[in-house]
Amino acid sequence: MFCQFWLLCSHTLIGPLVIKGHLTAPHYRNFLSNELPLYLQDAPLVTQGQMWLQHHRTRPHFGTEVMEFFNENYEDGMEETDFA
Repeated sequence: MFCQFWLLCSHTLIGPLVIKGHLTAPHYRNFLSNELPLYLQDAPLVTQGQMWLQHHRTRPHFGTEVMEFFNENYEDGMEETDFA
């Protein structure tokens, strides 16, 4: 199993980005903190500072580990979503 997606950075399409195994909050947090920066290393800092990351309403995107990562690393953090 794997999760594959693409990233649009300014006018540049980056990808495919792949998370091996089932998409879980720990796998996603590892991707955000250790792998995504490698994909973005050639993008200008100005562009990186203006990027948005869109999440779908899947539980791994809003797991405790992921919420902590965004709240620790980004000024605006991330808001919890009601999954009811």
